[in-house]
Amino acid sequence: MKKTTLIAAGVILFLASASVAVLGARSPIFALQMLGSFAALCALVLLLRPLASAYPWLRGRVSFRGRSLELAELSRRGWPALLVVGVALAVVAPLLVGQMPLSHDHPVHLYKAWHFWDEMLLSGRLRGWSSYWFFGYPAEELYPIGPDLWVAAFRLATFGMLSWEATYGLAFAAVFAFAAYSLYSFGRRHFGRAAGVVAGLAWVLDAGDYREGGWSYTVDWAVWVQVLANAFALLALGRLAEVLDRGRARDYAIAGLLFGAALLSHPMNVMVLGFALPLYLVARALAEGRPLGAELAKSGGALALGVALAGFWFLPMSARSAWTTNIGDLWRPLAQTVKGLLDGGVFANVWPGLIIVGVLGGVLGVAMRRAVPIFLLCLAAVLLFLASSTAFEELSLMALSKSFAKIQYQRLTIPAKTCLFLLAGFAVQELAARVSAWRGSRAAADAEGKPDAAAPEAPSLLRRALLVVLVAAIVAPFLRPALVELHQSYLKTIGGLALKRSIPYWHDYQEFLRWSAQARAQSEGFYRIAYELDRHNHLMMGAPAYNRTPYYKVGYTPARLFKHVVETTEEPMYKVLSVKYVVSLGPLFRPNLAEEARFGSVFVYRYKDYRKERYTLSGPGRVEVKTFAEEKIHLVLRGAGPGTRVKVHVANYARWRARLNGETLPIAEAPVYGTTYPMLMEVAAEKDGELVFDYVSRPADVLGAFATLAGLGGVVLLLLAGRRARLAERLQPRLAPLGRLALRLAGPLAGLAALAGVGLGAYRIAKGGAGLEEGSLAGRLGAAQVSQAGRPCRERRNNRWYCSGRSWNYVGPTAEKFNGAYLPCVWAHPVDEGPLTIRFPKLKLGRALKGGHGIADGAVEGFAGGAPVTLEVEIDGRRVESLTRPNEKGWAGFRVDTPEWNGKEASLSLTVTTRSAGGRHYCFDARIEP
Repeated sequence: MKKTTLIAAGVILFLASASVAVLGARSPIFALQMLGSFAALCALVLLLRPLASAYPWLRGRVSFRGRSLELAELSRRGWPALLVVGVALAVVAPLLVGQMPLSHDHPVHLYKAWHFWDEMLLSGRLRGWSSYWFFGYPAEELYPIGPDLWVAAFRLATFGMLSWEATYGLAFAAVFAFAAYSLYSFGRRHFGRAAGVVAGLAWVLDAGDYREGGWSYTVDWAVWVQVLANAFALLALGRLAEVLDRGRARDYAIAGLLFGAALLSHPMNVMVLGFALPLYLVARALAEGRPLGAELAKSGGALALGVALAGFWFLPMSARSAWTTNIGDLWRPLAQTVKGLLDGGVFANVWPGLIIVGVLGGVLGVAMRRAVPIFLLCLAAVLLFLASSTAFEELSLMALSKSFAKIQYQRLTIPAKTCLFLLAGFAVQELAARVSAWRGSRAAADAEGKPDAAAPEAPSLLRRALLVVLVAAIVAPFLRPALVELHQSYLKTIGGLALKRSIPYWHDYQEFLRWSAQARAQSEGFYRIAYELDRHNHLMMGAPAYNRTPYYKVGYTPARLFKHVVETTEEPMYKVLSVKYVVSLGPLFRPNLAEEARFGSVFVYRYKDYRKERYTLSGPGRVEVKTFAEEKIHLVLRGAGPGTRVKVHVANYARWRARLNGETLPIAEAPVYGTTYPMLMEVAAEKDGELVFDYVSRPADVLGAFATLAGLGGVVLLLLAGRRARLAERLQPRLAPLGRLALRLAGPLAGLAALAGVGLGAYRIAKGGAGLEEGSLAGRLGAAQVSQAGRPCRERRNNRWYCSGRSWNYVGPTAEKFNGAYLPCVWAHPVDEGPLTIRFPKLKLGRALKGGHGIADGAVEGFAGGAPVTLEVEIDGRRVESLTRPNEKGWAGFRVDTPEWNGKEASLSLTVTTRSAGGRHYCFDARIEP
């Protein structure tokens, strides 16, 4: 065939495939989407094949990782990875042509990516303060920065020419494919291609459930941040094998980069890798006789490089964990987990057979003494145990560290599930290998033991066809119901993307965005837009990417960890937040709202009490605003005197500093109004001058930046040393003594660290404390006088005062769930018999009593008409405050000023009462602010 004919055929095939791809991607039918996506992936191959036939040089050899391979050989080796990635891209095909998913948290991640690019990177910042959320928040400091770096890379790669929806859609599709590839890569590296394909496809076709990964959590709920982190962690563990087996400089550099990316993408990897690395090394040592000490040193070097690379974010975030909110939640008891492992139903919406095969793969790995299957089985078991509520309760984790209250333990099932998928792939790989080996050995035995004339005659093609027809006829009645059940139970939701066509008010929302962008451009002064939507409707949280207007989302806000957030529609809150407009999907009827505009079902109201000033002055004097920028607030005070206090409507945080005429002032956390929500910055400014609040770097920030620079230098040095023999020769004699010392000390030091950790944990558990705030009054309960209805509670057990024989009738530390998050607190369930009083006879008080209180979620849900609970604060017999908590979810902070007793000893009494004690699971915490 002529070259021109071959080329013409290739072009025709390419155009046909591309047309099918475009039509499929635009089709609402999932099957056509998959067909179109596969066609797009095959289009280039179809074009290259006739070109390769026409031009023999295209069939030449290529260099890949130092090896010379023919293109045909490379294609043969690469098709399994292409299959896994292709299926992953097929199920999110519409995202490849400019659309983005809009369900649940996706608009929030879109906003974060836009904010990181436009408000941070383009102004020369990686991290810093932002006023776009609530009363401001530390952007890219407490929430993982890795996902925003990922989306920014796609923004950069497309030169900013795509819309933000298209950029985000491509970035998310790449995350989905990358995660699938990471499982394939790990499975292929350690077991074989078949294992990698099984594990990768199992991950892609996992329907999942809330907080259990899979399609439901990753795509629908848009919690893909941990998935990205898990993918980097898997690749890092895969590369670690190269470090331990070869120890080349390049392997250290790549492993360090992957560990760094894993830590930047999600802090959950601290716990996962904290168990995974020791288990991996111990499995290699016990199953394969590897030198544990030497491998500890090598893996420690790679991990240390990763920590250094992530240091600019990881170290400051770790140092400021106290500024994060408690979003922890428990999973099921261990007994239910074990039952689920036995019947395959341990994870929701996962085919039980897959889990059973995975468990059998782990058992097979133990029987074969294979290190990696043993490691995966042990890691899955540890993660499932830690995810159970049994571990949280029986190990007294809150006594070990209050940080355990911040963990959503169900999420540990995501990496545990990954381990079982890989073990299932290992089992399939081994089964296929054993069947193949058995058939080969049987054929060889037949050939050796019988003369050729006696060998059984191979069945003819007709007989083989009849055999296939016979089996198919018998299986056919079962096949269709099985496929239907498989689809209905485990595959139905996969591929169901919520795109803009599925949102009935999409065009109304676009009109609002245009109006609000124009309003922002024509307005002067700072203001916010409040969005009053359903709890899990976050569509409008992406609005700042279009109207550049700070906002306040009423109710739950995802993708945030900063503790100073609010969720209410209270009148004083809107005023202090400088809310100017309120947006809702439907009419609102409140006297302080006036309808401003309406776009279909999107209503826009003007808040009548809008106040652009972002400060409150109490006491004598006046304030002149020089600058009120993101990271610098410059005020001028005139006429100030005793009692003058300035409260800026910006949330307090560790990096804020206040100075009056160059002299540093202590920053107090002031309530938004009354005694409620203590989170704003307030200072005592009793003389005239320049009052400046600025956002400064602290030692943790400087150390983190230095660590990252050192890590980047180390990566560059390792890569250069691997390619330049002269540089390697110079470094070898200088670094070799350090390496030998590390190999000798790694084992003993690791053992001592483990013993110290166990000892410290035992001490903290014995000490108790339940993870309450430092200085909490819970720590002084031993010296308190607890009474109920005027009668002393004399029985003490485990740091708790029991007031009767009823198990719940006590005062003492515990942990309860408030608005979905577990918080440490002091249990003080009121009773109908009379008031419950906790009296501290002699305490040195300070400026204020600061704390919070609430009614546990279970009590709010179980008692719809439950009575409110009141906490009365008395000092030296005088009532100074009465705090009432209604029957609603959430933890309400409070601050009771006590300036009259500042620095003095006094008697403090806390009295809990209610008109009806049924189901009043009341908890509080309080500490003295010096």
